[in-house]
Amino acid sequence: MSLARLRLGEILAAVAAVGLLVVLGADWFELRSQVAVVGATSTGYASLGWFADALLIFAALCCLALAVSTATERAPQLPVALQTLAVVSSLVGLICVALRLIFQPSLGVGADDTSVDLLPAAYLGFAFTLMMFVGAWISIGDERTGSRFSREQTERVLNLPGVDRPVPLNGEGR
Repeated sequence: MSLARLRLGEILAAVAAVGLLVVLGADWFELRSQVAVVGATSTGYASLGWFADALLIFAALCCLALAVSTATERAPQLPVALQTLAVVSSLVGLICVALRLIFQPSLGVGADDTSVDLLPAAYLGFAFTLMMFVGAWISIGDERTGSRFSREQTERVLNLPGVDRPVPLNGEGR
């Protein structure tokens, strides 16, 4: 395992995943009305619904697994698969969180959107979900073929005993 293998995308996605898992337990919405109980709140877990909760937890776990697999795996298959899963699941999670922030919950008393206030944790939840998506997206585009690990792997593949070294495509070595 080498943390030097982690790139900006994996670090951003992993930090955002941890932040999202923490902020989901905080209060996202608060009821402010003269006709109802003032101060009723709802956490991210309670207000998003079980499907969105499961999706966000899955996306966060994909982002964390992406960072771990990048740091530990020598072959790229698992990190590439996790990049794809992380991008798709965090994008769908981002849409779910955005819709919940637009269409706020009634907090069990039939309150309308004007009676429900967004708390800072709701904005943090949206920001962390966006950061997970951006981090996973960046990790897909960053192949970093010039890193020490990439060069070592290429040399290891090209120096297999009993296998002829392929002719370079750019005309070197002729």
